[in-house]
Amino acid sequence: MPRGRMLNKSISVDEEVAKLSEKAIILFTFCIPHLDVDGKISANVDILKGVVVPYLKNFTKKKIEKCIQELAKSPLVLLYGSEHKYMQFLGFNSNQKINKEREAPSEIPDPPPELLKSKSRSTPAKVKLNLSKVNLSKDKSSCSENPKPEFSERAKKLKSLMLQNNPKAKIPKSLDDWANGVRLMVEQDKRTLEEIDKVIEWSQKDDFWKTNILSMGKLRKQFDQLTMKMNLTKKPKYCESGICFSCHKQMADCGDYWHCTDCQAKFPKKLEVEDGGRG
Repeated sequence: MPRGRMLNKSISVDEEVAKLSEKAIILFTFCIPHLDVDGKISANVDILKGVVVPYLKNFTKKKIEKCIQELAKSPLVLLYGSEHKYMQFLGFNSNQKINKEREAPSEIPDPPPELLKSKSRSTPAKVKLNLSKVNLSKDKSSCSENPKPEFSERAKKLKSLMLQNNPKAKIPKSLDDWANGVRLMVEQDKRTLEEIDKVIEWSQKDDFWKTNILSMGKLRKQFDQLTMKMNLTKKPKYCESGICFSCHKQMADCGDYWHCTDCQAKFPKKLEVEDGGRG
């Protein structure tokens, strides 16, 4: 048997795994590297304690047995055998790349075929695929159809300003994805169209950001940082209260000025008056 097995990240979103107790999840996960070429392992409590969870003091033999019974009731694991108990992990083949020529054959007997059929389930790999389809349809709904005019207008605005800065800028033939980005900012990020307009315009005026914000997706990703930087350019000349005008947090007292450790803004405490006032 190899030194370990693959742990598919889809385990994090597997509904059947989520239904297990925390201890059962730990035992289930820790067993995976020890499975044989067919996804089988002994269900002997002494073996599991000595091999799978030897240093977990809270996993007593009694608790391990309780976890085994919990796993057996789920569609994840098939528990079988009379004199000797075994477990077969039913999603094993879907989540592992097995080269049987390089591994020793299983020494554990196969479960009865009729028992195996009764435990059929959707594997974590299928769950992962279904979730990805759901997320895709959620993010791109309203984009397969014609985008709303207010979303398309912001996409066209970004395109126009980018071309003003660089007539050879790479602009996609269809702006539907950009319009969808605006939709997501409004519906998911809770931005207003006015806020989006201001950030689009400012990003294409700033010397640094106009070379970096070259798509609506990038603008959405950097929206908070862009807003903070945009507000900093409009900061007052001084501050008496010590509360940052940008992030509204208490600033550090640095003598003659305040310093915001969050957004790095600096504000004089008093309005600086140039020499040469009234004589």
